[in-house]
Amino acid sequence: RVDGDVAKTISIKHYGESTESGANSASQSVFTYDEAKGTYTRTNSSGLYTDRIANSTVEFANLIVLRAQLSYHQFINESYMYWNNHLVGTGCIEIFQNGRYVRGAWKRDSVDGRLILLDADGSQLQLQRGKTFIVVTNGVTGVTYTH
Repeated sequence: RVDGDVAKTISIKHYGESTESGANSASQSVFTYDEAKGTYTRTNSSGLYTDRIANSTVEFANLIVLRAQLSYHQFINESYMYWNNHLVGTGCIEIFQNGRYVRGAWKRDSVDGRLILLDADGSQLQLQRGKTFIVVTNGVTGVTYTH
């Protein structure tokens, strides 16, 4: 991406079904963009996200926040989530690549269908080479970013 807002630090806060319940600190995370490497690293309450086998920091070329309507998933005891309909339908995505932010959309026509990610122009999203971190969540999760 060369378009979109500059987004060097992305903060994600999960609230469950309502912001009134407060954010779950264990599921909050911050993604930080390293311009020299062209990748994001993730930090949460446990620290920097690392590969335990390789003992190295995991870096992501793409960060996608995929929003599903509340009817697509349900919470059990406000701690665990399970999926209904296997993400069939459409919704919003928030795309972070190359230190930039742009909104897009996702669609999936059937349970056996392919998940298609679309950029702001409605074209199929071109992912950067490398790892992709996808946050599947609802419309309540807070996503903020700074330059």
